[in-house]
Amino acid sequence: MNKDLKISELKEMQLKLYELNKEKWNDMEPKYAKNHILYMIEEIGECISIIKKKKIENVMSDEKIRSRFIEELSDVLMYYIEVLNRLDISAEEFSTIYLEKFYFLPNFSENTWQMCFTTHFSKHIKMPCIPHKKRIFAITSKKPAVRPRKCCPERVFSKLAQQG
Repeated sequence: MNKDLKISELKEMQLKLYELNKEKWNDMEPKYAKNHILYMIEEIGECISIIKKKKIENVMSDEKIRSRFIEELSDVLMYYIEVLNRLDISAEEFSTIYLEKFYFLPNFSENTWQMCFTTHFSKHIKMPCIPHKKRIFAITSKKPAVRPRKCCPERVFSKLAQQG
């Protein structure tokens, strides 16, 4: 069975799995999302262990090791989807934020500086500014005296549309 799964399909599959195991699993409540993040980290540790013990070359060339590694990656993804489900993050909401990040970050070069700040933080944060729902502003210029402009999905997607 060759199939490229969509986020929405993964979420539906994971909900079906939850229904089959809900007596044994944590309730489908936001407070249990952190547990699934911890489980996911444990599975990432198992991926790292395979790479350390079996070497990356064998993950690429040995079918048995590769299969085991992919199985662990699949466990990571399953817990990741559990987090999305428990926090009621839709496939559309996740995809929107992911695409904003994807299309926004390549616009920065080594010659460009930027500073982000939000109303949530009192200090300036020197890091790439990724647009999201909070009020975030980015200063992007070679000159230090530039007014901030709001980073928003409309700007990102209109720029994408102009590029064709």
